[in-house]
Amino acid sequence: LLLAYGFAMWGNPHEVARIPVDLERFVPATNPKYEVAEEAFEGALDTICSTPGLVDRREPGRAVFRVSCDDLEAAGGGWAAICRLCSAIHLHLRRPTPEDMLREVLDAASVALLGTSADGRPRELSEWEACVSEARAADCLEVGILRFATTVPGALVALRDAQLMAVLAAVRRSIAQEP
Repeated sequence: LLLAYGFAMWGNPHEVARIPVDLERFVPATNPKYEVAEEAFEGALDTICSTPGLVDRREPGRAVFRVSCDDLEAAGGGWAAICRLCSAIHLHLRRPTPEDMLREVLDAASVALLGTSADGRPRELSEWEACVSEARAADCLEVGILRFATTVPGALVALRDAQLMAVLAAVRRSIAQEP
């Protein structure tokens, strides 16, 4: 959107978050069980990824799921695909439940989007919210009820914030669907 239009919408509920699943986070490549886990992972992805555009697969053992807030209610979206993957392989990765694996994946995606603070430590959500408030105050064009970031730094914050919004909505959804 930024490259095509030159702006980004603050709080865009349709922005797509890219949620990576890296098998090595669960089983180190040096572990003798890695090959079995990788076969299960790739087999599950082959089954799940029949709909194009939901998952990027560039190398074995890694996948990036595309999830938006809109997907959280859809039966065939990126959210459903990532849930099916966790259900299919959680035991191969020694996770007691699919929800445990999903929580780890979503936590890692949240941490990556939050980034690091000035002192190099992982940023807290409250610090991120302060960063967004500051960026929005410095770069906000109002058109009706919508607000847009029109500079590259502002648009980058707006995009990351919208992606984080999708990941946090997925976290809330995962908590709500636990048994």
